[in-house]
Amino acid sequence: MSQTVLVVFHGLFMYRFQNNTCQAGFVDGFSGWHVPGIAVYKKNGTGGQWQLTHGPYGPETLQGNTGIVVSKAVPLRVAAKYTNQQAPDWNTLAANDFRWVLDFERDLYGHQMTINEQNFYGAIRLNDGIFCAHARTGAAIRIVDPNNPSNPVHQRKLAALVRANITLNQVGDKVTLQLKQIDPITLPYQQGVDYRIAIKNYEPPGTNLNSNHLGLLTSVLALQQNDIAYQFHAADEYTDMEPGADWIYPNKRPPENCPSATLGISYPILF
Repeated sequence: MSQTVLVVFHGLFMYRFQNNTCQAGFVDGFSGWHVPGIAVYKKNGTGGQWQLTHGPYGPETLQGNTGIVVSKAVPLRVAAKYTNQQAPDWNTLAANDFRWVLDFERDLYGHQMTINEQNFYGAIRLNDGIFCAHARTGAAIRIVDPNNPSNPVHQRKLAALVRANITLNQVGDKVTLQLKQIDPITLPYQQGVDYRIAIKNYEPPGTNLNSNHLGLLTSVLALQQNDIAYQFHAADEYTDMEPGADWIYPNKRPPENCPSATLGISYPILF
């Protein structure tokens, strides 16, 4: 019987697929706004409750390059989940389709972008898993050209939470979490056991929702001369609660909207 390791990204991340890995980058300059953290949960059996087993750990454990390393007998490529091959119809697109994640290259700029690595606070790399939208924003997000703010370039819901589904199939398969300043955390295949790795980078409650969050994401991009510095305005809505992660949602309150983005011209697609 297969076992699931669910990696859930809560908040503002930049995803890049490259060389059969996915890099989920934390923007630098989060002080007072977006505070990275990570925790590990475990559940026994279908009716079991999620229990915190490791962490929560703070930003110091996520600085620089960290990793979620999957070792198993039958490796699986890293891929983004598409539920059909057609251009997305946002009214009917499946809720787990990765295209709910804002794609800077396809949705906004129309050309390949490069990243200023030094502008990341840190980045987690995964070598296995299917990336999906996990929860969408409560309302549409406005993306505007600052020279024409009354005419949004995009106005739709976006993926506020992203997940990577990792499947372990047999004894010997495992996931190893490699963070700074702590010993590696190993999550081995165990029949009837599921794991959840919760990674956050969202606004604490009470932060100004009208902030230009897109500016934090574009700060890691090397924009070309004619590229527009789009602005990003979150709606005053919340995402759905994520079960079993009280640390992620203090006082049982869901986070403000902090959608993620991706660079997607060349990422692998899984239908």
